[in-house]
Amino acid sequence: MLRRLTGALAIFALMPTVFAHEGHGHPDHPQGILHYVVNPSHALPIAIGCAAALIAGLAARRMFRSGSGDDQSR
Repeated sequence: MLRRLTGALAIFALMPTVFAHEGHGHPDHPQGILHYVVNPSHALPIAIGCAAALIAGLAARRMFRSGSGDDQSR
């Protein structure tokens, strides 16, 4: 699992982090927080980051619980 997570993080790190898109300062596009929610170029990386954090947290919790069970049996 760690190998997959490392591979996924490497792929995302190699992606270009800055690219132009419509919406910043254009009067026909939503402004403020709505721009970041409805625009896929902002919302998708946030969703991927949240999913990765959730998966990492669940994996850490599973490892912690399995490790703490061994200590209690001694």
